[in-house]
Amino acid sequence: MRKFLEVFFKIAIFLILWTILLKVFGMTQFRPPGNLFENAALAELWFQVLSFVALLIVSTLFVWGVERGRLKTILSHRAPRDILLGVVLGCLWIGGTLGLLAITDSIEFGERRAVDLFLLWALAVLINAIIQEYLIHGYMFSLLRDKYGDIAAIAATSAIFAALNARALENGTISILFVFAASVFLALLRIHTKGLLTPIIMHFIWNAVGGLVIGGVLLGDNYPSIWTEALSGIDLISGGNLRFEGSGLALLVTVVLIDLAVILINDGREDRLKARAASKPKPAATVAPAPMPKPASAPIQKPTPAIAPTAAPTATAKPAPAPAPTAAGKPAPTPAPTAAGKPAPTAAPTAAAKPTPAPAPTAAGKPAPTPAPARATASYAMNRADLISMSIAAKLSGADVPQGEDAIEYIRPAALPRGMDLPPANNTSRRTDRADRLAASIAAKFTDPFEPKGEQR
Repeated sequence: MRKFLEVFFKIAIFLILWTILLKVFGMTQFRPPGNLFENAALAELWFQVLSFVALLIVSTLFVWGVERGRLKTILSHRAPRDILLGVVLGCLWIGGTLGLLAITDSIEFGERRAVDLFLLWALAVLINAIIQEYLIHGYMFSLLRDKYGDIAAIAATSAIFAALNARALENGTISILFVFAASVFLALLRIHTKGLLTPIIMHFIWNAVGGLVIGGVLLGDNYPSIWTEALSGIDLISGGNLRFEGSGLALLVTVVLIDLAVILINDGREDRLKARAASKPKPAATVAPAPMPKPASAPIQKPTPAIAPTAAPTATAKPAPAPAPTAAGKPAPTPAPTAAGKPAPTAAPTAAAKPTPAPAPTAAGKPAPTPAPARATASYAMNRADLISMSIAAKLSGADVPQGEDAIEYIRPAALPRGMDLPPANNTSRRTDRADRLAASIAAKFTDPFEPKGEQR
């Protein structure tokens, strides 16, 4: 609401100031000197010049004083194009109206008359067209367009233009619609060309040809015309007392030209968008950098593994466990020599690599049964009960064998398989008791003492 009131009061004050200046310039002291004012053409031209000066003063005051130069009105961006467009569209506007009136037999031309000072009259008509365009499509149009956009600016200024045209208000609906449509048409060209030159030229052609030449446009009571014409037929087509501006045919031509102006605006926007897109610098295509050449290197030669001689597959070998330390942390004692005085056999080879060692001789000189080779997967414990029972069973077949701890120490070197040994005779009570408890197992060894099966070994 605040924005609306601001715009409304600016427009109202603008029009009021312009009217006040017109009254001031209409006073006696602003009339031309001598007999110049008695000439109708000069008097009209003088009045139009004063009106333009008043409008120029008020517009400058509002544009540079109130708006601080923000809403400047430009005459033309491209003068040759705007002049040509104005001439073509102005001729289509007035020519289309005359053509339709002639086709419908609504107009008849009379005699041709001479007009004195025709160029002065034409100049006065031109200044009048400039005043009307600057007044309606100058500051007021720019203000409304800045605040509300194109459509609101076109509608509001066209309504103001129709309201200021008192003759149109007196002659009915068609004349009001024509004045409103004409203002819309001129405003569209103002938007399309971004200046006032094209609307001014079109407005001048309509008034000069229609008023000064044909007399079908009412410019004022004192304006002459070269041709006399008579309009006949119904008022809806001929225009009646308002002539061209009250004719439905003129309104039809104006509406068609409005459609043409909309097409021009849309095409112009598309062209501007294309030109803007073409003017933008295109990003350079990203070129992937060439890969850096890798330095040539000699191929890595893998060492050729030595080919071992083909041998029969053996069982997975695992290292024999080291003997457990004694309770006192002392190293295990050196095994006792055999009865024959030979040193203890070395570690037994694997089944696939070394032959089974010969059994140590017993005290009676009889060789003990050859024990089965020690399995590489046998644990240190080897189930001490089995070892003790095998050793005692082996000794029972020979001379007198001591019992208990003495039996264990006696049979150690001879009964155990090669590479295996029992811990030293510390904590003898545990192992002695265990040996005694395995008496039943010892008896079972008499018949087949060295052929344990599977996990029994």
